[in-house]
Amino acid sequence: MHFLGLFGQDWLDSRFEYAKTSSQSFNHDQFTEGYWTRGHVISDFIGTAGIDYFWRVGARVTPNFLIGLDIDRAIIGKTTFVPGPPGALGGLAFEPHESRIGGGIDVSYRFWQRYSLFAQYLVSDVKNRQFRAGDDGFEHLVRLELTRSFR
Repeated sequence: MHFLGLFGQDWLDSRFEYAKTSSQSFNHDQFTEGYWTRGHVISDFIGTAGIDYFWRVGARVTPNFLIGLDIDRAIIGKTTFVPGPPGALGGLAFEPHESRIGGGIDVSYRFWQRYSLFAQYLVSDVKNRQFRAGDDGFEHLVRLELTRSFR
């Protein structure tokens, strides 16, 4: 859901996204990390039997300056079978799941009418990193992008 003009304010918007995959999603050897085309993912990264909640709010402080805040909660399912407890899959399961909760802040500044500079900092608390039980910790990501518009 995308809410433009949140609370009647033209400069404020919010977006909420929810995704869930079943135990039948991505459980083959062809598309194990999402569907890709030309280097870009076109499906969610949550793998088999995963779930993702994403919320973002953005405020356009001036016509050329935007600040944003986002929060993300994901449970990422493994894409390969591993031995597990007896059950519906006959002793096979997609475990352990990787769990992430985190958030970040970003700023975007447009200048010279055709250029934008984007900077973002994200931090996530990760449990079972790369599907290894007990491999827990924090991950930090810093992005910096320069974009030129040709319109």
